[in-house]
Amino acid sequence: MVISASDEYVMLCETQMALIRQGLGATLSVVYLTEDLADNAIANLRPIVAMPEAVRDWSAERLLTWLTESGHESGDLPRLALPSRGGIDGMSGPVLRLGTIGQDGDLPAPEPLKQPAHQVILPLGHNNVVLGALVVARGDRPWQTAERTQVEHIAQTLAIARLLDQRSQWMTQQFQRQRQIQTQQREMLGNLLHQFRNPLTAMRTFGKLLWRRLLPEDKNRSLANSIVQESQRLEELLKQFDDVMDQGQALDWDDTDDSTGPWLAAGQLEPARLPVQNALTGQQLVLEGCAVTDVLAPLLPSAGAIAQDRQIQLNVELADDLPAVIADRKALREVLNNLLDNALKYTPAHEQVWVWVGDRHGTPTGTLQAITIADTGPGIPPEDVEHIFERHYRGIQAHTDIPGTGLGLAIAQELVTQMGGKLQVYSPLTAWHPQGDHVSPLPQAAQGTVLVVWLPEVAEGSTP
Repeated sequence: MVISASDEYVMLCETQMALIRQGLGATLSVVYLTEDLADNAIANLRPIVAMPEAVRDWSAERLLTWLTESGHESGDLPRLALPSRGGIDGMSGPVLRLGTIGQDGDLPAPEPLKQPAHQVILPLGHNNVVLGALVVARGDRPWQTAERTQVEHIAQTLAIARLLDQRSQWMTQQFQRQRQIQTQQREMLGNLLHQFRNPLTAMRTFGKLLWRRLLPEDKNRSLANSIVQESQRLEELLKQFDDVMDQGQALDWDDTDDSTGPWLAAGQLEPARLPVQNALTGQQLVLEGCAVTDVLAPLLPSAGAIAQDRQIQLNVELADDLPAVIADRKALREVLNNLLDNALKYTPAHEQVWVWVGDRHGTPTGTLQAITIADTGPGIPPEDVEHIFERHYRGIQAHTDIPGTGLGLAIAQELVTQMGGKLQVYSPLTAWHPQGDHVSPLPQAAQGTVLVVWLPEVAEGSTP
């Protein structure tokens, strides 16, 4: 079935019909729209606008009789058909003629019209697709060439408007469908997050109980403490999930007209603008002075446990008495956690991962401090390096069994940039050299990867 015509399209048709009647003296004008396309190029048409209005209720047979002054057998079904190009009685251009469908389903030749010069029947089409038809007639005089040209222009206008009307309604339907899908997804995500809290709370409780029962000198006590810290980190991420979902509900378009969408209802042609927020947390970054080691140290016990489980040697060198850097503590923690996770994930057993804090580099605007995380794994192919910070890009790793989404480095790079720093990648290890006076602790290997986070230091005597 055809998409119903909008009120705006009907108003346009009525305006054009009034022009044809007042300017050209038409005594009858009808706009038809297709309902479906049948075989043999026969189009099912229904009237949507007619002048005089009573004609809209006429049957196709009655209109055919009025135009041709001839009747039809009761078994024939009048239809509008699209014949080949050429015209009738000297009329140029494609013409929709009135015909009947025979019992065998074939389309017979169009019936001869007794007064063809008194009527104009034009298709409303685009790219060989019939969208409808325009029928105009007058009994007092034939249509002149200039008048036919005006009617053809009106038909072209109505055809283009119909095409735009269909596309607009289709986009509105897709918009509404997408809203329904998003609402269902949000509800499902809310349910999953709610169920996720129960085992998370249990894990944190077990970690606390285990930590309390272990003696201070027990080496496993730090592992129990790591369990508690990681469960707390998961709880923070869940809270951020809740905040993001609340923001999504606040930005929902329940108060707008479903037929137009939020920006069209407001009379705007540009997409709705969302508040500028951190891509990971959904909140504004809070930049303050913080020591890198304070953020990094809590991550090292769990990284060490993962390295031990995977038979990877984890080397850590943290310089003492380094100035504070300007950063958001939570964002920096996520950056370092992603980089450590990447290094440990892609480094084979019996290789090494290095964490080094101590390199510094002076610039005209201040001093930058580096956090270097490197590994002696297989490295990154040159063709992948330039795409490594693109979302969902995994390069050669996409063809391995190592799980991943290609988001970790993209998130890290965005967060570092928002904190006023920069994230650099080098592969192999020999492609990287320290910026300051420090000697690199990394081995000179023909493979491996180096990721360096540069953050601005807090200027002496200033407050970030």
